[in-house]
Amino acid sequence: MKLVSNPLLSITLLAAVLRVAGMIVEPLWYDETFTASLVGLPLENMVVATLGDVHPPTWYLIEWAVAQLMGVNILGLRLVSLLAGVALVPLMWKLAVRFDLNPTAAALITAISPMFIVYSNEARAYSLLYLLAAIATLALLDKRWIWFILSAAGMLWLHNLAVF
Repeated sequence: MKLVSNPLLSITLLAAVLRVAGMIVEPLWYDETFTASLVGLPLENMVVATLGDVHPPTWYLIEWAVAQLMGVNILGLRLVSLLAGVALVPLMWKLAVRFDLNPTAAALITAISPMFIVYSNEARAYSLLYLLAAIATLALLDKRWIWFILSAAGMLWLHNLAVF
């Protein structure tokens, strides 16, 4: 079978299946309801409301844009995290190659890791933060300074823990 001959594709599809399976099963939890309440506001009101939050406004702006297209529902709220979580798998493959590690193992661990699956199913910024961190690391290793600056700045504007 063709998928077996392409382990990265197979592992990425596995990651997608594991993330989609849990995406709509779990109800929104407290922090996700905060995201939902913010993105349900008109843009001007949402930006003002984010001033009282500890996180930078970028996540809420991204979620607000998606909510305009898909509505304020579980699928729409969790879609960005889902896509970022799946996209992280091939980037971990690339990082493993760069560090002369086993890329299949790195991608598989990322695909089946409970932490990465949970973060891919939350309407919060964690999954996107990990994706940007992987992009920044690859860009730094490849001396692609524009990509490094953009992804590092994106991290800082996305989540308050990015400084660490």
